[in-house]
Amino acid sequence: MKYSQLNQRQFFEKRNFALTDTGLDTYCKDTDGEYTNSFGYENIVFKQKLRLHSEQNKWALKVGFAILVISVISAGRKIANGVAPEIWLKNFAFDMCLVAFDLFYHFYKLRRYWLLAVNDEKYIFFLRGKKFDEAVKTFIADLFENQKEYYRSKYFFIDEDKPFENEKEKLKWLKENEFITAQEYEEILNKNQQVQPAGFSL
Repeated sequence: MKYSQLNQRQFFEKRNFALTDTGLDTYCKDTDGEYTNSFGYENIVFKQKLRLHSEQNKWALKVGFAILVISVISAGRKIANGVAPEIWLKNFAFDMCLVAFDLFYHFYKLRRYWLLAVNDEKYIFFLRGKKFDEAVKTFIADLFENQKEYYRSKYFFIDEDKPFENEKEKLKWLKENEFITAQEYEEILNKNQQVQPAGFSL
């Protein structure tokens, strides 16, 4: 098992991730609060492609654009009416400060994520960006490697106390989900056939 950790921080958002023997532990702290969670390897979709997701306050951009348009129109009218520059420039400068603050707020709230799906239709959020992407991909690769090792150690054998057909279906499921290879599937079935007592039929 790889006990990898991934720590991310951006503005007032902090996300920490840690791989364990049984799954993934997460920690998140942002402006909405602080919380932890745990996801078992059996609840994470194996070898999935990460999804893109963005969160932003679109209304902030709309408000900023509206202020800019109104300010430009107002300044144009004042110039046409011969209003002294020292008067309309003060109002225009104040409006531009509002636009700048609005843009700052927009980018402050803007968040881009990689999403990793879990089986109960939820997602694990990883921060996305140039300074995060390579570390996220490496961490996810370690997660999938651990997940494969977890399934193999827990299910890659034939329990002689259970019906063989059920065990065969279990192994088939492991093969179809790429936790074991087709060759390994055939080898364990052939090995089991060789050790069955005389008169036992598969």
